[in-house]
Amino acid sequence: MSKDFRIGNLVIVSDTDQPCGRLVAVVVGLEIDGVQDFCLCQYLNIDTDFDKHNNPPMRCNSKLVTKLSDFGCALVTNTKNYYVVRVGRSNATYRDGAARDWQETTPMRFQGRPNLMSRIRDNVFYEHF
Repeated sequence: MSKDFRIGNLVIVSDTDQPCGRLVAVVVGLEIDGVQDFCLCQYLNIDTDFDKHNNPPMRCNSKLVTKLSDFGCALVTNTKNYYVVRVGRSNATYRDGAARDWQETTPMRFQGRPNLMSRIRDNVFYEHF
């Protein structure tokens, strides 16, 4: 599978989604059909606006999915809420190869979906807030 995705990875699902904490998703499944690889993703944000995208999970071409770590970012959580912080430089790119930076300048706190918060497997720091 391209980019070595695993269940529990934190991602931005396409290069049309704004790279920001509100739109962080979790890889909940993987599909390999011999021609293309797909990540099954659900938005982490508990906002009901995302319900229509999460059920069933979004089937995203893995070539268009970008790991949170590629943006030089990590998720900070207290297991209920989360925010995203920069911990390094972004090496994320758009399809055309242009540099793609994290767009959130001030970390904002969001409530996470409990069923997804427990599935996160990478790039996470736990903190009491």
